[in-house]
Amino acid sequence: MTMFAGSVPVELMANVALRIDRLDVRDGQIIITASIDNNSAVTLPTYSTTGMPIRLSTRFIDTDTTPRDLEHGQGWNSRRDIAFDIPPGSSQSVSIRMPPPTEPGTYRVAVSMVQDGVAWFHDRGLHIPISARTVTVDHDHAAHVSDATR
Repeated sequence: MTMFAGSVPVELMANVALRIDRLDVRDGQIIITASIDNNSAVTLPTYSTTGMPIRLSTRFIDTDTTPRDLEHGQGWNSRRDIAFDIPPGSSQSVSIRMPPPTEPGTYRVAVSMVQDGVAWFHDRGLHIPISARTVTVDHDHAAHVSDATR
């Protein structure tokens, strides 16, 4: 486990890539499985000694939203600490659980990373992935995932 203090280098933030590998519904929760690729020359560290952890963040978006629409928008809500180092040139898969949206409709999921109190990785060059699969919430609040495409 690598400990760090202060902000991580911009070069690291700009050279991390995210992918959404799976999107499922289990026990009424949305399960997002994402991969984090560290394409930088430094380790993506685990633990901040200064209270500025690195976290994955997710949000539900409407089906017409693009990554550019999300860059400075509000609504990033569900966060999960990165609980492992990712050395240069390697990848790690992580699953995130989140409740479905409360309003009926059809949504996609977007994933980003943030160093709390410092910066969003997407403001430093990270591309925000958006799920190809959609989450539909019925009027009875049941959530379903489908393979509908844009």
